[in-house]
Amino acid sequence: MIGVISRAVITAITRRFFLGKIHGIEHLPDKGPYIIVANHASFMDHFIIATVLRYYRKERVYYLTKKESFETFLSRIWHLSVGCIPLNRNAADTTAFRTVLRYLADGKIICIYPEGTRSFTGRMLPGKPGAVKLAMLAKVPIVPIGMERTFDILPKNRMIPRRIRAIVRIGEPIYPGKGRGKKEIEVATLHVMREIAKLSNETGTDYEKLSNENGIKPPNALEMLDVATEWNEIGIRQGLTYPIPPKLLFYRAKYIAEEVLKTNPELPRAHFELGRALGRLALLSNPVKKIFLAFKSKRRFEMAIRLDPKFAHAHYALGMWYLSIPKMFGGDPKKALAQYQLAVQLNPEEIFLYMGLGQCQLKLNLIEDARKTFLRVLELPSIRPEDDRRKLEAMVQLLRIEPYTKFERGLIYHVLLACKMGD
Repeated sequence: MIGVISRAVITAITRRFFLGKIHGIEHLPDKGPYIIVANHASFMDHFIIATVLRYYRKERVYYLTKKESFETFLSRIWHLSVGCIPLNRNAADTTAFRTVLRYLADGKIICIYPEGTRSFTGRMLPGKPGAVKLAMLAKVPIVPIGMERTFDILPKNRMIPRRIRAIVRIGEPIYPGKGRGKKEIEVATLHVMREIAKLSNETGTDYEKLSNENGIKPPNALEMLDVATEWNEIGIRQGLTYPIPPKLLFYRAKYIAEEVLKTNPELPRAHFELGRALGRLALLSNPVKKIFLAFKSKRRFEMAIRLDPKFAHAHYALGMWYLSIPKMFGGDPKKALAQYQLAVQLNPEEIFLYMGLGQCQLKLNLIEDARKTFLRVLELPSIRPEDDRRKLEAMVQLLRIEPYTKFERGLIYHVLLACKMGD
């Protein structure tokens, strides 16, 4: 009775508030047995898949779930009631395998997350071969499902879900070959992971690696911050061309930085990435929230500088803050100029730092200083793909300052060609 009520309530709430578009429903077999494989970014994944099966196939799905979820009485009762099968993720669990094979023999539907645990960053993890092995042994098809935005609804260590609708894509069934050698299983597992990645709009590459069978190694702080940086950069650079809206990407970067700071509160880069995410979220928020988030971002940049006074990017970000915030709320172009000057002194090879300095000098009507700064931009080698676009912007600014400015023909050709190739 507990299970029936739990499943009914969960699926009704999920369908009403968290389930968005569903693509490929025709690829679901009319009935079991089969194995569903899906990306795993959130606790909501269980509810999303259960809701799809309940409303579109009138079927119940069973999940392989970490054994730790069954350790307390109430948690064990709840997980068993909704169809979870305990699994020891740190060793070959023959008991769980036999249970799954028995369920499949009875015509049931099993859901397995090949990654073995929820994503730490929103990126897919390497896959384990268990689902492929079970499908081969039971001689049943594998149905790949990709879920987009479940990470944004309820990532790890969060208790309250956000009102975001997940997008579900169901792929065509995969029928594993008969070969059960190590190489055949590895090839089949990679094929499954690539299908899930394609369906979930995954643009990372970690899922291409083969997972270690024993244990799950979480990423370290720097690896997590690499992904936070990537989410911030994608949100800033790609905007509407990326399948996930910029606002969700900045929330991802914010979440990752906050998780890192729980165990590494003295890490300047974590404060910096959190400040960047907060600043970008401020730009996308209503006026009241905008002011609140803007001041939170400023405090993070100041903390990063306090922990590392030579952090050039943090000085640049603080300069941007002073330059973009109205004077009545603490904005000050002169303070911005001081931060930009510090940034270029600390890192004299970064083109974008000079572009910020030049824009600030223009705002302060320091025309000759700005002209020298933009000329310096043209002298520097391009490090990143977007540096050539910045050089083009510097040329435009120089022509505004002095319409008869002459540039080397080779430089103009190179910059225009690089910008075109970047498009």
